[in-house]
Amino acid sequence: MSLLPILQADLRQLSTIVIPKRFRYHWDKRPQNKHRVKLLQVTLPRFKDNRFKFEPNEVETYETENPYRPMKKKDELNLHGLDVLLYNEVSEIFNTSPMICACLRTDMPTMDMFYKVQYELRQHDMDILIYPSHVIMFTIKDTPYDAMKPLFDQNCAILFGKPNCKRMLSILKPNPYLLLLGGLVDGKYMSKNEIESYSKLPNLDESRAKLCSQLTSLSSSTYELLRAPSAGLASSLGELAKGMPENKK
Repeated sequence: MSLLPILQADLRQLSTIVIPKRFRYHWDKRPQNKHRVKLLQVTLPRFKDNRFKFEPNEVETYETENPYRPMKKKDELNLHGLDVLLYNEVSEIFNTSPMICACLRTDMPTMDMFYKVQYELRQHDMDILIYPSHVIMFTIKDTPYDAMKPLFDQNCAILFGKPNCKRMLSILKPNPYLLLLGGLVDGKYMSKNEIESYSKLPNLDESRAKLCSQLTSLSSSTYELLRAPSAGLASSLGELAKGMPENKK
């Protein structure tokens, strides 16, 4: 009897046995694949602005540990990929909005609360958007808005648009998860308390109406003061003329 069929059966039985083995590793500590690096070089967008130069040897971000090169600090990195597009949006907001405020954003039960505030603000020519803090910090670095960096050095949202502080505070008040920290209103940096005081002031139309009424009252009173001596003199001369005899007139 040949042993070949028996050995083939045993080998076939052994080949069907699968031993599961679990292999764990940390993706952020694993060196990047060379093919992935080449893919990033090809797919990353290119812009005319020389401020964002992509360096193939610096693909790793500050969140990736490279065993062959020391980690770079967050502030020393250039923006790339989606961050560049977000930078363009944030730059447009800071360059075109007369009011820019920072709102501290905490974890909400649902994002519907945030969208409700956003909808109400948009009804009054205002808006609130969420951007990564490192993009905002990179945008306002070495700009006239550099003084606002402490406001955005955390999980914040940008509130911008028409400077209607009274309406803005009334919309933010029902939402306890959005806290106003301060901002730039009509070219002046204000804290939360200063914005609240500024919102209590009358608007421009009311101020103009009060100013016009005061100027009108002052002009009328001035006219009466200037007219009073001549009117008194005329009346006195009239009375004197009535009391004189007719032959002396």
